[in-house]
Amino acid sequence: MKLFNGKLNKSLVLVLAGCLAVSSVGCGTAGSEDANKSDKGMQAGKSVDQAMAADSTLIEKSGDGSAKIVQPGAGGSQKIKPADHLMPQLAEYKFPYAGLKLSFPEKINKLIEQKKVALMPREKADKNGDLEYAFLTLSNMTAEQKDAEIELSGDSYDKWADGLERIGSIGFAAASMKEADVKAVAKGDKIKEIGKTEDGKYKYYLVLNSKAPADVTGEFEKTTIGIEKMMPMPQKFGSAFVDPADLQAGDKNAISRLNVKTLDGEKFTAAEFGKYDLTLVNVFATWCTACVGELPELEKLYQDMKGKGVNVIGLVTDTVQGVANDGKVTVDEKALALAKKIREKAKVSFPLLQPDAALFAGYVKGVTSYPETLLVDRNGNVVGDPISGAHSYGDWKKYIEAALAKVKGKK
Repeated sequence: MKLFNGKLNKSLVLVLAGCLAVSSVGCGTAGSEDANKSDKGMQAGKSVDQAMAADSTLIEKSGDGSAKIVQPGAGGSQKIKPADHLMPQLAEYKFPYAGLKLSFPEKINKLIEQKKVALMPREKADKNGDLEYAFLTLSNMTAEQKDAEIELSGDSYDKWADGLERIGSIGFAAASMKEADVKAVAKGDKIKEIGKTEDGKYKYYLVLNSKAPADVTGEFEKTTIGIEKMMPMPQKFGSAFVDPADLQAGDKNAISRLNVKTLDGEKFTAAEFGKYDLTLVNVFATWCTACVGELPELEKLYQDMKGKGVNVIGLVTDTVQGVANDGKVTVDEKALALAKKIREKAKVSFPLLQPDAALFAGYVKGVTSYPETLLVDRNGNVVGDPISGAHSYGDWKKYIEAALAKVKGKK
């Protein structure tokens, strides 16, 4: 499946490198160098995730009845070549949410095209979902790194990305952030402030690594940089480097037209929403470590709340590869089999669904971080904004109770 179509759309590189981990875990936390250290929201989930995507796992019951999966086995995880999922070479890069326009010198463009360097975002959000920093980074790749294969689950992407030699970074950081800390996250020792936002919230920087080859850092320093007014991000925990067109494509109200199949091929429609005051729709992928780690928490929530007018369903996005010319979805049989295995190991009893063509081309295309969760009322209307990141049972109960109060207040 082609991830880039002539322009910079949402792709696996943004999901991997742009997922923002904070007090609640999101994705594989790639792009957040110290995110795992600061996570306090889903500690159990971090021991769950890798095992869930493996062939051999054990489920450990806690005294409170919650479960976690331990002892990850070998094999079974999906693998990719990170070098095949980097940002492409473009004449000009436009990032409205970052307030940046960039044009690289010809030499840098050739290196990107030849895959001798890796162009990737590195970002981190605070506990409120606001960006602390967002940098577009350029790093050298050895032949071995270019050909390397990694597992989508776990921290394999982080390790691969951290092993690259940084050339330079362009982006912004909170104005309150010390320059020494900016250098650390941008992996450089030469820093130049190149602008700031109108409200003074962020400062823009060009950061270089003097240990990288001087001819390449010298060319990178010649990058044409345009700073514009930042476009407000429509959702928390989003990436500054996503194309706004993709978020517009992510019509959350497409959920109200739900007409899909479960993992077992049974029909599941929006009529199910009418049976409950509220339905939690958890959107995830089998390769997303935090997503899989969250499933026992959601199962516990489902068991406790299903008799109180609240349902839980999961939408497993990677069970579908894309939409064919005839308008039908192309099922990823390997991911579908893995999703069933995950369901079994986690003892998930709530429905897990496959996207249909309309949902895949509409809502799913616009999801920029995993997991993402929607709360839907009995009429199929989304209540509030999408909720990003994995959360504990206690946090989900608070979200549910607040949404129920809002829904019942409208009656």
